[in-house]
Amino acid sequence: MTSQRIILPASTTAESFRHAENVIKEACRNPGASLRFACATPEQAGALVRLVRLAHSLGAASIEVERSDWLENTAKVTRALELAGLTDWLPSDTPNTTAADLEAERAAWFRRHPELLPQDFVQTASRLSKNEQVREAIIRPVYRCNEKCHFCWIYQEQDDPPAATSAEAVARLARQGFDLLTISGGEPTLFHGLPELIRQAKTEGFRWVTLQTNGLLLAQATRVKALVEAGLDEVFLALHAADPAIHDTITQHPGAHAKTLQAFDHLLDAPLKVCINVVLCRPNLADLPALAQLLAERAERIGRDLTLNLAVAAPMGRYAEHYAAYTPRLTELQVPLTEALDILRKSRVRYDGFSSACGAPLCAVGNRPDLLAGIAPLPDSERGAEFVQPAACESCRLRAACHGVRRVYIEVFGPDDLQPFRES
Repeated sequence: MTSQRIILPASTTAESFRHAENVIKEACRNPGASLRFACATPEQAGALVRLVRLAHSLGAASIEVERSDWLENTAKVTRALELAGLTDWLPSDTPNTTAADLEAERAAWFRRHPELLPQDFVQTASRLSKNEQVREAIIRPVYRCNEKCHFCWIYQEQDDPPAATSAEAVARLARQGFDLLTISGGEPTLFHGLPELIRQAKTEGFRWVTLQTNGLLLAQATRVKALVEAGLDEVFLALHAADPAIHDTITQHPGAHAKTLQAFDHLLDAPLKVCINVVLCRPNLADLPALAQLLAERAERIGRDLTLNLAVAAPMGRYAEHYAAYTPRLTELQVPLTEALDILRKSRVRYDGFSSACGAPLCAVGNRPDLLAGIAPLPDSERGAEFVQPAACESCRLRAACHGVRRVYIEVFGPDDLQPFRES
């Protein structure tokens, strides 16, 4: 007989409810399944009734619910549970431990069913860097975020993986010989075990650990210090405008710009490589030269080199409807982009992004190929299926070094904006 305890925490979400359903279905595949439910608060009573009904419909031999003070005093819920298929009441023997129990139970579930983790929980790649083949991995220990950018493609409504699952993934990646680890999200600074995860990664053999963040929680210098002490090497910091109003509008978080700049200053005071990531979208295009100037002045003042990564907004998933409103056309991008790059070329800020699938096609700089120093042909392994090089690209002398444009760009705007570089 299979026995299974199912815990509904105070903050049961749609994802954890589906997880509980999966546990019930798995247990009920075995004859004589015995299920025991614990529910933390009255707010989860409806979910508890639905799960008991499901267990009954799947033929569970025994369905028990642990008593609690609120259940004892809720006759309506008690009656609903009995009608749903409850077979017995049990005294609760785990007061104040339901959240920890749920984490342990979910971690055990994902060990048995790793295929049910989000597809982008861990992503891996291999690339050539300075004549050396490096293996890199991205892990997302959280999917929540404290900003709501319309171009973000991460599905934030799903539950975060258990902390133990993230730790086990890092250990597995280290054993497999990965060199570089990027901790992303969601917003990874919301993950309470972040310093421990960084420390684990460095202890187990990762040569370089990067954190992708919006910086809101790094406005406190003590948080930055803790991450440095854990072994963090680099921070990839999202800053989308020099103008506070533009940045805060994009992130839908009033006051975000001020906190991100505070975080920027703390990061510059630390022994970390700092890369600023700006996602180019229609709301911040006109501000791009001002952002380049802000970064150039900061780099000069502190006397150290910085990096600016240029990405282009491509809303997808739940924000796909914003694509036409948020994604700039190449013809709109050329003037502010070239102005910004001219500023950066004279500063201590190097820029990147043209070799990235998230960046702009090379013709975004118009007739200024001099702004594309250092580009190289892309390996076929780095070309994504969602990108296309239309007929206009066939005569471009830089075609081998360019990803092209996303198929959705052609679907929305057509191919007329593409301007091939002719042989000089």
